[in-house]
Amino acid sequence: MYQLKAQVTWFNQQKGFGFAAPDIVAIDVLIDVSSLDTPDLQLYAGDRVYVEVSKDHDGRFQAHRVILL
Repeated sequence: MYQLKAQVTWFNQQKGFGFAAPDIVAIDVLIDVSSLDTPDLQLYAGDRVYVEVSKDHDGRFQAHRVILL
């Protein structure tokens, strides 16, 4: 598991997911609403976050914990 600082590129509150771009590597990290540290947290493009990231079974990067910085 990787621990990274990132910037939210977009997040759809109604659909419950979005993406973030880590500072040190050029990847897209999927953020699901279930990974938010605070259940009522609302993310917006440009927000700075701390993410714990791993690869899913298809090799895509997914956040397991997201904290607003």
